[in-house]
Amino acid sequence: MPSIASTLFAATAAIGLSAAAPRPVPWEDCSAKGSGLQWYTCTLPDFTFAGCCSIDPCTAKTCPEQGTPSPPTITTLPNTPTPTPSAACKRVNNFARLANVWRDEPYRYEGTTDHISISQEAGHKKKQNQVAVFDIPHGASDCKLQWNHRAIIPEFKVSGTGYTSVWNLNLGGKPWDQAVSPNGENPGFKRIEPLIGARVGAADFTNWDVAEGAGDHTVGAVACPSDTANLAMLMDLDGMGDAGEAGSVVAPQSKEEELGWYVSYCEPEQY
Repeated sequence: MPSIASTLFAATAAIGLSAAAPRPVPWEDCSAKGSGLQWYTCTLPDFTFAGCCSIDPCTAKTCPEQGTPSPPTITTLPNTPTPTPSAACKRVNNFARLANVWRDEPYRYEGTTDHISISQEAGHKKKQNQVAVFDIPHGASDCKLQWNHRAIIPEFKVSGTGYTSVWNLNLGGKPWDQAVSPNGENPGFKRIEPLIGARVGAADFTNWDVAEGAGDHTVGAVACPSDTANLAMLMDLDGMGDAGEAGSVVAPQSKEEELGWYVSYCEPEQY
């Protein structure tokens, strides 16, 4: 069995350095446009999309229905086959282990919860943060953080802004527990803050709690584990950066792929 490495995501903390990004356009019923179409939206460094498509445009960086040119087909000459790993795409892990921390109570820690719960008051005040851990197989590739919704779920509530920035956490090659609580302390925001690194992308939950139909949303690519150490992210409900709008997101983290965070990736398979 391959060794397991964990990819870890933390939600909400007030950073205030986030670059502004466009709000998603209103959700559209893709079934009215033809069979096989689904709603997608993403804001990546080199690609932005919101609309109906027959493939995942956030991964392919193209959508046939919108006239984006498809990548050229490359034909290669036959060669002597050599046994090499192949990648099985796409695997999905939505078994997030969630725990809560607070910026203004830097040593407070509450785990484990089965609900996404992130918030702030106006001006980046009284921010509730959240940590989420995903187990990703060793050797995985093409890892992406995403979130989805399959239908209107009463427990999914967005009040005010739902705009959330995602940041990398630098663990120095250590597992999560060793990086944030080497002596068994509660891993509150006091221990998380020094680990905050580069911004990865953004998720905007605003209005999606009342949108009918299904949707998958790409936050951004993340580095897959290369060893047994954890990789970490911080999701910061920041209200479009400097704007500092008040807001909250509460939602069940579904293990049936109905709603919540998930990581997609390719897993090596041996012939």
